[in-house]
Amino acid sequence: MTQRVCCVKDCNSSGYHWKKWREQFCEMHFCNFGTSRCICTPPFQLFPFPTELRDPHARSVWRKNINRTSTDGKNIWSPNDNSRVCSKHFVDGAPSLLHPYPTINLGHMSSIVSKGRLPPTKRELSKETPKKRKISESQDDPVYVCKLDHDYANPCITCIEKSKEISALKSKINELQIELIKQKKLKQKPLSITDTVLKSNKSVRFHTGLPSLSAFHTIYKVIEPKIKKTKYWRGPKHVFHTLKHKVLKKSGPRRFLSLKEEMALTLMKLRLGLLNEDLATRFNISAPHISKIFTTWIKILSKFLGTLVFNPSKEVVRENLPPSFRSKKYSSVRHIIDCTEVF
Repeated sequence: MTQRVCCVKDCNSSGYHWKKWREQFCEMHFCNFGTSRCICTPPFQLFPFPTELRDPHARSVWRKNINRTSTDGKNIWSPNDNSRVCSKHFVDGAPSLLHPYPTINLGHMSSIVSKGRLPPTKRELSKETPKKRKISESQDDPVYVCKLDHDYANPCITCIEKSKEISALKSKINELQIELIKQKKLKQKPLSITDTVLKSNKSVRFHTGLPSLSAFHTIYKVIEPKIKKTKYWRGPKHVFHTLKHKVLKKSGPRRFLSLKEEMALTLMKLRLGLLNEDLATRFNISAPHISKIFTTWIKILSKFLGTLVFNPSKEVVRENLPPSFRSKKYSSVRHIIDCTEVF
């Protein structure tokens, strides 16, 4: 940075002076000018020459406006990697679309009038049908837009604004297309059991036998911490045996249903007496998997809710027996199982 200097005659701007300015103390912000806390405007900026590959025309104009000759005095001076032009020699303080070349404070009269191109004026449309132009891959490029409109080598302000508007509209179209795909997927997704069975207190009472939706959630919160790492029941052969000293590290296969859906499935089978094939169709899983879920949850519900089952004493049962059971023949009846068929 310190070796970079402004190439204009009698101009003292350089990387050395830039570094010295950054090391000075700013009395307004109580810090050095070079720190991020200081927002003071620097005294100048150094701009490199346009490269020969990207913009040879602008590079040539910059060299002619600087108006320096080579050491032999015969050829136009050619800049090197450290050659710069400071902001004091640009009308706008930096290269811009309207004033892209250094034209002021050059120590001489500029050999080339370097005003930028004005926006194109409106032209009347010709009656002849325009010829179809070949569409390139870079239609958002301002140079391409200018060539389509008026065959300019450099993009004008109007064409740059057009290209920005086109890019913004294309990005908006992409966002809307993504949103449309998401909406289609949501419409195609079938309603889950939680959207149908657990939608109201009435639905919960009919399908599960619990009094309300809040009761369902309360029971689920009690069971949830213990059920997350529970393995599905797969028969007596797969029961953990303490003598073999095996440790179950994994939580079993991936669950196809959520824990709430599994609990609702178990309560629906108990309440409505649905067959495994019917539940398999409702929950979109296999019948054997329904059996594993039901057997597992029956044991869990028995462990957590078994104490809620009230079994009165024999004396209380005898006092409340129906009249037809109070004879000596049926006086020892303890329970009456309703709606049962014995083949």
